[in-house]
Amino acid sequence: MRLFTCLFTFALLLSFESVAQDKATPLQDYVWNGKKTQTEKGYVVLKSGQKIEGLVTLKGSPESIETVVLKTAERSINFPPAALESFGLSRASTGGGNDASSSAGLRNTSPESMYEWVNKGEVMEKPVLVSRPRNGYVIYKSGARVEGEFKLKKVGGDLKSFEVKNDDGKSKGKIEEIKEYGYLMSAKELEKQQLISSIDAFHPGELVTKESELKGQIALVLNPDAFYAKSVVFKDAKGGLTEYMASEIKNLKMDEFGPTVHYKVIKDAIVRMDFKGEHFALYRNPFPTTVNENATALLKNVGAVGTNIAAQAVIEKDEEENDYESNIDSLLAYGTTEELMAWRDALVKLNGYSSAQEAMDKTENESLRANLNAVELALMSDEIEASEGQIMNQEWFLENLDSDEKTVLYKSAYKDQMEVVLMGCFDFISLDKKDQNLHRKWSNRLQTVAFLDRCY
Repeated sequence: MRLFTCLFTFALLLSFESVAQDKATPLQDYVWNGKKTQTEKGYVVLKSGQKIEGLVTLKGSPESIETVVLKTAERSINFPPAALESFGLSRASTGGGNDASSSAGLRNTSPESMYEWVNKGEVMEKPVLVSRPRNGYVIYKSGARVEGEFKLKKVGGDLKSFEVKNDDGKSKGKIEEIKEYGYLMSAKELEKQQLISSIDAFHPGELVTKESELKGQIALVLNPDAFYAKSVVFKDAKGGLTEYMASEIKNLKMDEFGPTVHYKVIKDAIVRMDFKGEHFALYRNPFPTTVNENATALLKNVGAVGTNIAAQAVIEKDEEENDYESNIDSLLAYGTTEELMAWRDALVKLNGYSSAQEAMDKTENESLRANLNAVELALMSDEIEASEGQIMNQEWFLENLDSDEKTVLYKSAYKDQMEVVLMGCFDFISLDKKDQNLHRKWSNRLQTVAFLDRCY
């Protein structure tokens, strides 16, 4: 083995060049894919002055290089950065400078007004915003162009990363890796696309405004990232379309694939009623007023964990054992609810638990707990009040249609909130304890409201 090492070292030295220190390639010129760069032709210069050429890959981040990997025809060598005088790429620099975090010279070809930003919570007390996916492109500093479903991420008001998804997969990285980005559509085309995508299917229905009563085809104009509508579009018998804002509507009902569905107007929101009877109605409050203390505490405690999940030991272990690279950082920023839940459930199963709650209750693995906390936080991101760092409860109104009295209901306090209403019902008092307890359960709230409607 020693003889082989000596022979290898001798052969490698034959390819060395004794050189003065090269001008290193700026770190933002590398194409970063997660925690490592794209492998490209390059070189390293040893402290002793010899230059070795081969294929170069950096590991870590543009702000902190952990390892410089050089692959030659003979072998692959992992260098700690401190062992090198310099390293770089064979191709010409794009002239980005030495500040790896700089986005100077970055060109946006679309008006800022076209970017619709979605709140994803906070990291280190800085708001995180992700742009709504649109058909767009990025151009790397190497000149490579990628087109597809395009998203951007901001932290504290500064652009931090991008993602482009197409049939070839996902291209993602830090904003410093690209020199140009934008949408593949005009502002007028985007406005048309948004209008089409925001209109729900037309259904036969009745619309009562402050001035008239209309019967015909009605479609909700959905509010982005919300469960309520901001207006409706009415189609008359001749196909003419008229939009009515929530503030103009007094009553609305539609026949949606079966029973008639009633809607409630609250301020500038149109909310679907979960139940409407003779005496009671139940519908969600689009503007909740109570703070979810547990979720807010989780938000504060998790801190920056979400942006660094890929570095957690549990994920790295699974990546090594199953030969894949985690996209959890991108998943937390851009993932759908279904994708987040699937990842969470797979992680729970991997660690031998039947549910996320069981894992949280029983595990002594802090990395696993941190991962699950971060995913749960991401699942609640649409409910985060970024301006105050608070997550609000999902609230429902139980409305007494005879008296207009409204009772606010939310899961953590449901039993106490509903008890007051239930105790006013003689039929409830007449039930045995077991049946009474069924009406105290959050999961049975629809059946309970129907029970109250028959009682009053």
